[in-house]
Amino acid sequence: MTESLPEEWENTLLIPGLAAIDSAEEIYNTIQADYQKTNMLLLFATVELRLANCVNYFVDDFSVDGRITSSMRSELNFLRAVLGEVRLASHILPPKSDFLRLLQDCLDRDCWTAVADLRALAASVASARDTVRTLPFPVKEWWLDLARSVRDIPPSWSGFDIADVIIAEGVSIFNDPEETAAFQNSVTALANDVGTLEKDIELSTLSLQALEDELSTRLSETLQDVV
Repeated sequence: MTESLPEEWENTLLIPGLAAIDSAEEIYNTIQADYQKTNMLLLFATVELRLANCVNYFVDDFSVDGRITSSMRSELNFLRAVLGEVRLASHILPPKSDFLRLLQDCLDRDCWTAVADLRALAASVASARDTVRTLPFPVKEWWLDLARSVRDIPPSWSGFDIADVIIAEGVSIFNDPEETAAFQNSVTALANDVGTLEKDIELSTLSLQALEDELSTRLSETLQDVV
């Protein structure tokens, strides 16, 4: 049987860890405050600015080149994946971004009739860059390697996928001889320490067993003397 909700439930929203509140402004302020406590807000602002810079870079209609839109999608998907994990773990919503929302709609629907609006929002994001904190982002601005006019981009360019960069960075750790050697040395040292600890435990166990045997023998002798 489903338990009925209190009447006031429909008029309030719950944020985990907080009391019921009914102010949209209070909800928004809480979201912003929670994001400020972590690097999530900085990552959000960083990727937002990257994508805005990408939109602003091209002087003509970039949406006609599927390689560009696919590359932009990879960055947006990366951000959505990270923020999705935060959302699932904390129930915290990401900040509001008219630019990212419109970009997402254009990409998901493959409909670019609002490119002019998207450019205006991208310009607004870029103009506020000096007032917004961002993170150092170890991924190159791939669009800077391209011509600003889409028709001048060579057919040989295959596009950009941020997932490839992340995978390559992970694999490079094991391809670097120095890093690999350092890792192996650390594992070897740890194994040696564990081996030493095991021997110490074994010796301690033997010593304890010998002490117990000695006490048992003396106790038996004492009891015999008493009898």
